[in-house]
Amino acid sequence: MELEKNINTENKDEVGSMKMDSTVNFQELYPNKLILINVNKQYNEKDIYNFIQKYAPSKNEEFQLLSIHKEKQKTATVLQFTTQKERNRFVSIFNSPENQEKMKKQHHIRIYDDSDFEKCQELYPLIGKNIDLINKAQNNPNKKRQFQMPPQLTKTDIQQEISVDLQVSACPYYKTPYPEQLQKKQAQVEKIIKFWKNRALNKIQHDMEAPDWLEDQTVPKIDQFIACDQDERLNYRNSVNFSVGRDLYKQIKVGYPKGDIKKGTAHVVNATGLETISEISQKLAERFENFLQEFCEKEESIEYAYDDSFSIKTVFNKYLNKGFWKKFTVKQSFSTKQVLLNFVCFNTELNNKITTQELEQAKNEVKKIFLNDLQTNLILKTLDYKIVSINFQITDKICDQIQTDEKVENLYGQNFYEEKVLDYTFQVSPQSFMQSHTKMSEKLYTYIAGIIQEDKENTIIFDLCCGTGTIGICIANKFKEIVGIELVSEACKNAEQNIKLNKIENYTIVEGKVEEQLKDLVKKYSQNFPNSKFVCILDPPRAGVHKNVLVALRRLII
Repeated sequence: MELEKNINTENKDEVGSMKMDSTVNFQELYPNKLILINVNKQYNEKDIYNFIQKYAPSKNEEFQLLSIHKEKQKTATVLQFTTQKERNRFVSIFNSPENQEKMKKQHHIRIYDDSDFEKCQELYPLIGKNIDLINKAQNNPNKKRQFQMPPQLTKTDIQQEISVDLQVSACPYYKTPYPEQLQKKQAQVEKIIKFWKNRALNKIQHDMEAPDWLEDQTVPKIDQFIACDQDERLNYRNSVNFSVGRDLYKQIKVGYPKGDIKKGTAHVVNATGLETISEISQKLAERFENFLQEFCEKEESIEYAYDDSFSIKTVFNKYLNKGFWKKFTVKQSFSTKQVLLNFVCFNTELNNKITTQELEQAKNEVKKIFLNDLQTNLILKTLDYKIVSINFQITDKICDQIQTDEKVENLYGQNFYEEKVLDYTFQVSPQSFMQSHTKMSEKLYTYIAGIIQEDKENTIIFDLCCGTGTIGICIANKFKEIVGIELVSEACKNAEQNIKLNKIENYTIVEGKVEEQLKDLVKKYSQNFPNSKFVCILDPPRAGVHKNVLVALRRLII
C-alpha cells in the first residue's frame, strides 16, 4: 500500500489524522514508538520484552509498553510505549555510554535513527501500511466499530492473574463444607430481607400505618434451605455457555472469561476441571478448542486491529470488538443422554461482512468435527451420549450475553433436545431457559406445590415468566387452571409443545409482558371461575424482576 508523498505535514483533517511529506520523521508521526534494528531473527515478542526490561533500573521501574511487533525472520522491531515520556526514558537509558559499551560486547541491537521516515518504512513496511489504515479508519464516516488496544502486560501482571483459581471466581464456596455453605447462604438471604424491610419502613410517612405484610410475624422467614443430595453436588450443570477467545499467552481457548477488561487482563481460560460442569460438556469444549487451534490464525497481526478485514478463522476479541467464533453452548440431559450444541458467531455490517461461501464453510466444519470425527465419536460413546441437535447463530452484539431474539439455524437433527423433570418430558431449544440443576429443580417444584395448602382444587396459578412451562406442567395436576405468561416467543412455542407432549389440558400460555397482561387475565379468570383463589408464581430472569411487574402485582385487585 503506497503512501502519499509531498503533502504538507501541517495539513490535518477534522479528526487530527496527519498526512506526510518526504521530510517527516518517524518520531513526529509516532511520538511513543521507536524501531530496534539488528534484532536476532529467532527472537519473538516475549524474548524482546525480556531483553528490554534488562535495562530497567529496577523491578519497580520496568518500561511500560503497549505493544511489540516483529515479523518472523526479520531483524526490525517496532516498540510502542505508553507515552512519549516513557519512550524517551528508555532511549536515554539504552543509549547511555555504559549500556552502549555493553552492547558492543554482547549484542548489535540498536535504536534506528528515525529522522528519515522512508528509510524506516523500508526497514519495516507495516509502519506505512498502519498509518494508512489508521487514517482510513478515522476518515471513514461509516466507521462505527469502537475498539481499544489493551495495555501491554508485564510478566508480573500475567503471573498475578494466573494465580487466581477459576474455581474461586466461578464457585467461591467450593472449598467450604456443604452445611456451612447453607448457613452462609441463609444468612445472606435473611440480610437481604431485613434490608428491604427496613427500607420499606423508612419510606412510610409519619402519619401512615405500616401495612400488615411489613409486620414482624408476616415478613418472609427462612425456615430451612432445600438441601442438595450429596451425589448431586458436583458436575451438575445441564447447560454451559462457553466463551471463545485467547488466554494471556494469546492461545485460543474455549472456556470461561477471566480478568478485568479495564486493566487489560480480560482473557479466556480452559474450564476443564471446573466442578460445576458436566464431563460431557468439558470434553466437547476441549474438542472444539482443539479444532479452533488448528483451524484459526495462530496470532493477530498489528494491522488486524485497524483494518476492516473479517475472517471465519478468527476468534472474538473483546478489545477489538471483532472476531468470528464467539460462544459455544452445550446443553445435555443426564436422563435422556441427549446433547444439543449451539455455535454463536459474530458478524456485523460494520466490518466487511464475510461471504455466504465462508459461512457455509464454517457450518460444514462444525458438522464435520462433531458428527464425523473419530475423537468426538469416542467421547460420546465412552460417556454414552448422543448429539441430537447442532445449531448456528449469528450475532452482531458485542456483549457477553447470548441473545434470545436472534435467528438460530438448525444444521443437524431437531432444533431441541429432550429433558425429563418429575417424569414429564420437555423439549428445550437453544434459546430456551431450563433450570441448570435438574434434580434440585425437581425438589423446588415439589416444594412449590406443597406450600399452597388450602383449596387446591379451586386455585388458579399464574406462572409468571414461565419460560418453557416447566413449573406449570410439573404442578398442573394439583390445581384447577395454570396460566403462563412469557415474553420470549421461542420459549412460548416450546411451552405449548411441552404442554401438548405431556397431555396437559389445564395450562394456557400467553405471550407478552407480565405487567401488560396480568391485570386483564386475572379479571377474565375471576369472571370465568368465581370464588377461585389466585396464586402467582414468579421465576424472574437473571436480571431480576422488572419494577413494572412489581407494580402490577401490588395493584392487583380481584
